[in-house]
Amino acid sequence: MWHINKNVLANLRKYFPAPVEGKEEEWGEFMASWNSVTESITASQFESNWEAFSIKYNVDHRAAVDYISRIRIPHHEKFVRTFTD
Repeated sequence: MWHINKNVLANLRKYFPAPVEGKEEEWGEFMASWNSVTESITASQFESNWEAFSIKYNVDHRAAVDYISRIRIPHHEKFVRTFTD
């Protein structure tokens, strides 16, 4: 999972501007939400977490959600906890 998160960081951090007052934690919240997707313990929880993540970030960070949708989610069975344990 470490290498996937490093890839997400390398490819998506650019979509989150440098911290400004009121948005200091935006990147951290994004990564915490992404981690809730990857740490899902059931398939239904994964679906629910992915849907919530997509809805939450699709408005302000559509490019980031598109990237994860295209590059990571098609391979979710290789890294999401419920499918790898």
